[in-house]
Amino acid sequence: MTNTIVPAAAGQTQTILGMQHVNKFLPDAGLGLVTEVTAAPGLGAPPHRHDADSEAFYILEGALTVDLDGQTRRLHPGDMCFLPAGSEHAFRNEGPGDVRFLAVITPGTDALAFFTEIDAAGRSGHLTPDAVMAIGGAHGLAFAPAA
Repeated sequence: MTNTIVPAAAGQTQTILGMQHVNKFLPDAGLGLVTEVTAAPGLGAPPHRHDADSEAFYILEGALTVDLDGQTRRLHPGDMCFLPAGSEHAFRNEGPGDVRFLAVITPGTDALAFFTEIDAAGRSGHLTPDAVMAIGGAHGLAFAPAA
């Protein structure tokens, strides 16, 4: 049986593109992937889309800038956004302090596989832009071409 209560300091920790992810629930629990993300100023994800995964972000601390459908919004504690599967979106912390948010990703299996491989590549010292693109492509994630 999956735990139904996850204490504040518990969860699987991964480093994804410099951001700390603490996975609170994995997709096999039936809720999708639920992860607490902490991003320092300057960190985030460039424009991309997911084939199958939708994301919802709930801002806990700091401010997160989100680009979706040609609009840019700065989200603050208590704000929430929905990023549907197939939509091109990006997010970033424009500072000045860390941003912490809860990400709920459904169904989340592709996202977890992507995050796991990115974390492993980073730990081994083999995380390059080409590796990120290839790992993303293997898990239903496509990055927009650089402008």
